Amino acid sequence: MRTAHVRPVISRATSKLPVLITNKRGYGNVPGAMPLRRTSAITWAAVIIAVVIVVTTLHIALGLDVVVVDGNSMLPTLQTGDLVLMVKENPTTISVGDVIVYKYTGSFYGVYLYNVYIIHRVVYIYYNNGVLCFVTKGDNNPLPDPGFPQYCGYVNLNGTNVSGVPYWKVVGVVLGGRTPIAIPFIGSLSIALRPPSGPT
Repeated sequence: MRTAHVRPVISRATSKLPVLITNKRGYGNVPGAMPLRRTSAITWAAVIIAVVIVVTTLHIALGLDVVVVDGNSMLPTLQTGDLVLMVKENPTTISVGDVIVYKYTGSFYGVYLYNVYIIHRVVYIYYNNGVLCFVTKGDNNPLPDPGFPQYCGYVNLNGTNVSGVPYWKVVGVVLGGRTPIAIPFIGSLSIALRPPSGPT
C-alpha cells in the first residue's frame, strides 16, 4: 500500500543546484554571454529564494504551512515534489473530498510508520462515541487507510470494515478543496537533500 508523505519546506537547505548545458562550450548564442551553467545556477537560486520568501510570507501573514508531497499514493492529483499549501481548520468544516494531512504512527498495511505525516483525501466522515472521525484514502490506493480503530472503531464502507482518523490527529487541510492547489516539482530539491530515513 502506498502512502504520500509531506515534509516541511522551510527546514530544508538547498546547496546543490541542477546544471543545464546546451552546447559543447556551455555558452549562449550572444557574444560575451555568461556560461549556461552559471546562468542556470543563478536562475535556480533566484527561484529557490523566491519560493522561500513566498513560503515565509504566507506562513507569517496567513498562518499557512507549505509542505512537500513525497509519495505516489495521491497520483494523479499530487505527485512527489509538489508543494501544497495547508491551513489548520476547525475539523467540523472538513468535507468529504477534502485533502487533509494527518500524523500517523502504527502499522500501515504491513509497514510500521512512526510519526509520519500522511496526505490523503477524506472519503467518509462519521462519529464514534462522540469522536469525529475521517476515513481517508490515497487517490491511487485501492483501499482506505487503516486509521485508528482504538479511537474511531470500525465502520462499514462499501462492504469493507475500515477505521477513521480522529479529528485531533489532523494537522491541516490542503487549500483548494477537492482540487488541491499545488506547485509542481519545486519541492523535489528538498526531498533529494533530506537525510536518509527508515523504510516508509
